[in-house]
Amino acid sequence: MPKARLGAYWTNTTHLKPVDGKWVGGKAANYGLLRRVLPTNSSVAIALTFDLWDDFMDQRLPGGPTLRQEIVARLGSVTWPPANVAAVTDQLAAVRDLIRKTARFSPTQQAGLVTLLQQSGVPTERKIRFRSSTNVEDTEQFTGAGLYDSYSGCLTDDLDGDTTGPSACDPGEAEERGVFRAIQRVYASFYNDNAFLERRRLGVDESTVGMAVLVHESFPDPDELANGVTTLNWSAGFGGSPSADWRMVTQLGAESVTNPDSSARPEVVDGYRYGTSYSVALREGSSRVPLGASVLGWDAEYLTFGRMFNRVADAFVPLSGGRTAFALDFEFKKSAIRGWQVKQVRPLPMAGSPTPQVPVLFDRPIELRVAQGEFGDVFAIHRMKSRWLVSLKPAVLASSNLQATIVRDAGVTLLSQVPAIAWSNGPAGWPQPGFRRTAEGTEDWLETGTGGSRYRLVLETVVPTSVSGRAVPILFTDDLQFRAQAEYGTPQVTIDWEGSTTTLKDVVHLVPTPVVTPDSLAQERRFNLTNGAVQVVTHFFWPAPPRGVVAGYTAPCIAWVGTSLVGLTTEPIELRSDAAQTYHPFHHNFAEEFLFEPALDPGLSPTQRAELEARNLRILYLQWGHSDMIVRVVGFDGKLRTGL
Repeated sequence: MPKARLGAYWTNTTHLKPVDGKWVGGKAANYGLLRRVLPTNSSVAIALTFDLWDDFMDQRLPGGPTLRQEIVARLGSVTWPPANVAAVTDQLAAVRDLIRKTARFSPTQQAGLVTLLQQSGVPTERKIRFRSSTNVEDTEQFTGAGLYDSYSGCLTDDLDGDTTGPSACDPGEAEERGVFRAIQRVYASFYNDNAFLERRRLGVDESTVGMAVLVHESFPDPDELANGVTTLNWSAGFGGSPSADWRMVTQLGAESVTNPDSSARPEVVDGYRYGTSYSVALREGSSRVPLGASVLGWDAEYLTFGRMFNRVADAFVPLSGGRTAFALDFEFKKSAIRGWQVKQVRPLPMAGSPTPQVPVLFDRPIELRVAQGEFGDVFAIHRMKSRWLVSLKPAVLASSNLQATIVRDAGVTLLSQVPAIAWSNGPAGWPQPGFRRTAEGTEDWLETGTGGSRYRLVLETVVPTSVSGRAVPILFTDDLQFRAQAEYGTPQVTIDWEGSTTTLKDVVHLVPTPVVTPDSLAQERRFNLTNGAVQVVTHFFWPAPPRGVVAGYTAPCIAWVGTSLVGLTTEPIELRSDAAQTYHPFHHNFAEEFLFEPALDPGLSPTQRAELEARNLRILYLQWGHSDMIVRVVGFDGKLRTGL
């Protein structure tokens, strides 16, 4: 959207709409939506227009051309890609110095800006924030996030009749920090290296673009209790009931979540809306708060922000050109002075072509466990209880690049053996390693033994070779699906719908190691067997249920607390090890299966083991829900029998 003159150096933001970006740039034009919808949760603001920028650029430098002419002379011949990056970088630094140190607002402009700020309604006794607002950012065509800079200034520093510090608005600043200095620094950021080179890459006509400025009060860092960003996807839904989902990434205090100075992990919360129904769910906690705590008040403050985001989204509908679906990006904060504040909204560009794209894989090493969910059967899950550490090779996921393994390193510990068996440095360092390309991805394996003792353990990586043209074509290790397979030389016992049987192959799903959170659901099951002579009491966790509109779901076991087995041995057996306890739910958890193998728990005493061997009881199988309670036992002889 080419810039245009409004005929004034400033305008109030309340009436602004996205189409007004031609006068005040994308950030300020979008800010009008916040002022109309959230007047008490957004700061009073004005916008400095492109008129001021153009007049500033047309000033004549001492003894030479205008500032605009000098910049064109220095940068006008730069092409993409630049022939000499270092030379362009030097010229850009020189241009920024011209804007900051040589160019000046005229006395008339300065007087007008002082009067404007004093009458604008923006508090001038504190620092004022001047934020970049170009017409090549914050639009549905181009986000431009992070290309330009914002600065704060103190009007009193310009009016106190001297140039010595400290700053009147911030005694911690040794030098004065006036508003004209701040505006010129924002202007100079128009020629930041990445900003200028990105415009060249996209073929932007420099004569049609410029820097306007969004102006509002500045909040000191000590007053900032929390800050964050949110991406919201809005849909018109059915029957006039809008739906939306959003992700809030939040951090304590003023520590940036977009450009953090440390390795601190921010908090991630997912939100859902259907019509007038709202819900939120914690996805990942912040490393800046105690375990189990949240950055904002749970869950009222998250719902408050969620409703504000959705009010803005609803108001954006008539400004969106008739779209029934769109995405918005928000910046927000919780201030000790102003409370809940939304400081920015912008539409996110939507992919224009649905043509599938070949994704690129980046490695993020992952720890995996066998999923104790609906997929598979309980005996397979139990036999294949294992821990996996997997790292993949960064690659373009074209089929031609999947003819050899993409596993950079893999280690596995098989927990269903005593002692546990571990293989590391895979696949290359595994015994008898193998590889093959499959229809869904790749398989890497190790193999031991021969004949009846043969055992092959397979890591299957499901690798998409294309993604939707509207999806981000960047994948990380934890975006992929993993399965594990075991092939046996000797038939293994299992149970199907017709009763006991055997198999030569197990298949299970591998998932990122589950984490118990405050929202996880504690479960207890009690079973009385053989007329009460044997009691089984087991405790475990389900994950927090999904939020939003769902047609039911099947909860897996994400962690065991423990199981008590009373009556099988003289002393009760207390199981604590994950390896000794296995859960398998049927659809919607209407029925469940359990396996308990005390010999895999290090807490089992030699006396208890001897008593179990005397009863020929290695594994206890329980199923309830489909019919009467089903009890089976696998003996130390490997045979499956009914009852105890």
